[in-house]
Amino acid sequence: MADAGFLPHILMEIAGHRLITTTQRYFHPDVLRILEAGQALTHHLEKLQRGGQITRR
Repeated sequence: MADAGFLPHILMEIAGHRLITTTQRYFHPDVLRILEAGQALTHHLEKLQRGGQITRR
């Protein structure tokens, strides 16, 4: 389900885990997903920077 895009806290509820760290043990992202997440974060931060909501250090 993690590979299907479910959020960790949703999977935690479904699995009946008390701690998110238990659920995280089942997450094994592949390289492509890691790269996609990095690109999405970069795009988001650039958008915020262009809008003046954050400044570069």
